Amino acid sequence: MFVALTGCGFLGFGGGASAPAAAPSGPNPYLYNASLQVLSFLPLESANQSTGQIVYGFGRAPGAAQSYRVVATVTSNALDARSLVVDVRSASGAASREVRRGIEDAIYTRARALRIADLAP
Repeated sequence: MFVALTGCGFLGFGGGASAPAAAPSGPNPYLYNASLQVLSFLPLESANQSTGQIVYGFGRAPGAAQSYRVVATVTSNALDARSLVVDVRSASGAASREVRRGIEDAIYTRARALRIADLAP
């Protein structure tokens, strides 16, 4: 077997650019941390960073009359709307689309702020 190392920058030889780093696996850290921060008013039942799933017990937002239970799952490493799945339930069943959308939007907004803070010099 022959492996060509010329120009690839291996051990500093060849003057080429270094090989790109492998993409990290697991859930997107910005979406995961944003989910923890945005939903911190709910009682945390379990959080698994390797699977990206965060389970909250029933609780209510300050000033809200309705209590909700939320399961937030970050499904991929991409900072993308398709990477977040939020299941919101009330005592009587699934919460309204508007409630779910509001929670998702708050998580996306916080994830974006965390990402921007990491990019700041």
